[in-house]
Amino acid sequence: MSIQVQGTTVIDDSRKLVNITEITLGGSAGASGQVITSQGSGAAPSWTSVGATAVITVTATTQTATAGNHYILTNVAATTLTLPATPASGATVAITPDNALATNVVARNGQTIMGLTEDMTLDNAFATVTLRFLNSSWRLI
Repeated sequence: MSIQVQGTTVIDDSRKLVNITEITLGGSAGASGQVITSQGSGAAPSWTSVGATAVITVTATTQTATAGNHYILTNVAATTLTLPATPASGATVAITPDNALATNVVARNGQTIMGLTEDMTLDNAFATVTLRFLNSSWRLI
């Protein structure tokens, strides 16, 4: 099965992109290193820069996160990672427990997480979690 846009095949039967020379979104073709990001149901997508994610090793029991970073929790005690208070739409934070604990906490810092007004306990000691801020809430992705 191929996929067509305005009568032009853009993905052929072998699932390869073809016939794409430029994608325009809102009158802009974006820039090198940008991707199209959904802003949620009913909202227009936008171009988002994709850069290198900083990996931060957390050795303390508390850390305030900065959007775009990946936090590795290494303290032998449970760690609380506090999300940014005023994140931009599309902001992400990744968290990996590396302390084998199922009691690490992601503090919401005034925003909701998955629409809930409560902090999130990372109850799987071996899973990396990534959150994206969309429509006024942090969402698991």
